[in-house]
Amino acid sequence: MASVRIKPAPTKVTRPRPRVGHATQNRGIQAWNVRQQVHTPRTPAGHRVDRLPGPPVAEVITISPAGLSSVAHGVPYSQQLTASGQSAPYVFSLDSGAMPGGVTLSASGLISGTPAAAGTFTFTVRVEDAEDRTNKKSYTWIIT
Repeated sequence: MASVRIKPAPTKVTRPRPRVGHATQNRGIQAWNVRQQVHTPRTPAGHRVDRLPGPPVAEVITISPAGLSSVAHGVPYSQQLTASGQSAPYVFSLDSGAMPGGVTLSASGLISGTPAAAGTFTFTVRVEDAEDRTNKKSYTWIIT
């Protein structure tokens, strides 16, 4: 018997949640066999159309706010970052770059402290949800 190799699609969707039909998963490859009743002006009512939709689009974890407000060095600062779009709880961490001295990012997403020096600081925040999905957001923060 000849073997058949199936190559995965160029994009990988982790832990998909099928919206319609029945999905069979095999080693990360999704085989979809969905039969839907379609009624459109071009299709007479009751006409059956086979449709093989692609995998569902993975929802993205959204990190807010879009930016951080400028603050003077030596002035206490506090800003809560929030995440939405997937499974709470969310865990925040500093992925790259550096925050100003005297300022920290907590696992709950709170940026707080008193910036010790003026400057422009660029850093990337990473968030992970309860199902190990992640997203990152870069911030450029100006301390005067």
